[in-house]
Amino acid sequence: MTHSTKAWLAVALAAAAPVAIVPTALAKGGGGGGGGGGGGAAFKITLKTCNRAALPTATGSLKPDIVLGVPGVEADVNAATPNATINVVVDGAKIGTVATDAAGFGVAQISNPTPTPTSASVVQFTSVAGNVLLSSRC
Repeated sequence: MTHSTKAWLAVALAAAAPVAIVPTALAKGGGGGGGGGGGGAAFKITLKTCNRAALPTATGSLKPDIVLGVPGVEADVNAATPNATINVVVDGAKIGTVATDAAGFGVAQISNPTPTPTSASVVQFTSVAGNVLLSSRC
């Protein structure tokens, strides 16, 4: 029985291809719920700019995030104020900050936020001075 070189090459390449394995503890998402524990409801709150003149293309989001079993949220800001520290405010309480780069992009994982955001929460990203940059409700 003879096999062509192409067939052997295809088998060799398939065997050498990396396989992505993500440990369960590092997986991000809404959480699991075995045996009565129940995970948090998956939601994503989208933020938009409230001042189109100052930040015409800025957007942001807040979504649940679990890292190494610790519940939290991920705050993401796009095309906002460059090289700035932006406060993450949920229902009137500051829960954390996001640092932006030279293009105004930034991401932060915030562990155990208080209050815990829900899909009904009012979320705002504000400047250090307290000016609302992005909001779930303008």
